[in-house]
Amino acid sequence: MKTLGENIKVLKHIYQNNDDIVFQQLSILNEQAYLIYISDLVNQESLDEIEKNIHHYLANNTNYHSPSKIISTLFPWVKVEDTDLLEQASYKILSGYSLLLIDGIKKFYIFNTKNKIGRNITEPTTERTARGPKEGFIEDIDQNLNLIRKKIKSPSLKVENLILGEKTKTNLSIVYMNGIANKDIVDEVKKRLSKIKIDGILESHYIQSMIKDSPKSPFPTVLSTERPDRVCGQLLDGKVAILIDGTPFALLVPVMFVEFFHSSDDYYDSSLVATIVRWVRFLGLFVTLILPAFYVALTSFHQDLLQTPFLIRIAASREALPYPVMIEAISC
Repeated sequence: MKTLGENIKVLKHIYQNNDDIVFQQLSILNEQAYLIYISDLVNQESLDEIEKNIHHYLANNTNYHSPSKIISTLFPWVKVEDTDLLEQASYKILSGYSLLLIDGIKKFYIFNTKNKIGRNITEPTTERTARGPKEGFIEDIDQNLNLIRKKIKSPSLKVENLILGEKTKTNLSIVYMNGIANKDIVDEVKKRLSKIKIDGILESHYIQSMIKDSPKSPFPTVLSTERPDRVCGQLLDGKVAILIDGTPFALLVPVMFVEFFHSSDDYYDSSLVATIVRWVRFLGLFVTLILPAFYVALTSFHQDLLQTPFLIRIAASREALPYPVMIEAISC
């Protein structure tokens, strides 16, 4: 077992040349201790509260003869890890946590002292709706999970966390409905995510490009959204959601081509209205794809199908144009 001094030496080596990391010395029942944190990432009030509680307890109680019992009594919610895992867990300091190491104890304590930064929950900017909730995901994965939990209050809603990115150590959450989502799909999502080896993940597209079925295909096979209500609706339909810390966009898999024609407003209209609107979208796709091709084929290759007066008018209107019909259709 390493001594306190050896553990502190290891941490100082890991975080050398970082002036914002603090190694604060404490004394608990005459035992030397260190509270380690990064000053820019922690909530100073939380740190002061920890120290205040310890000093107040020591001043008013003489029953405890072990620092570990004092910590477990004052902070029963604190996470405890073995010092053998210190190097692996030290990255938590970079997420705003504080580590407490006490001399003679082969455990260390992890305090959640994160300073909440970032924007508040606001209306989604890319998927506005006439009806429905006016709240969207933000860059904090914990808040995003809260938004989903608020709508689906069921023990069947499962959340599995993992960390990706050799340098960024980005938190990800796989969210699905147990009993509704296909277990094979859930396992496939975990398998594909586990294969990702990358230095950093800064946005959801990093994940999207690495787990989709055909990486070279121009057509998306993963749906992204910043609306919690849409994610919840898809979860209840058996989809699997992937939430990434640092981005307001959640990923949904698997997805079919027709689902890109669905809108969040469809969840708040009657079935008849939603069906009609969806058919109008498909009609728009059909017209967009077929009508230009039909026009090019008719005017360039099958002029005999047109009446002579109409054909003469088309030829006259195109007399001063420098490009053929096909180039014109493509450019439009």
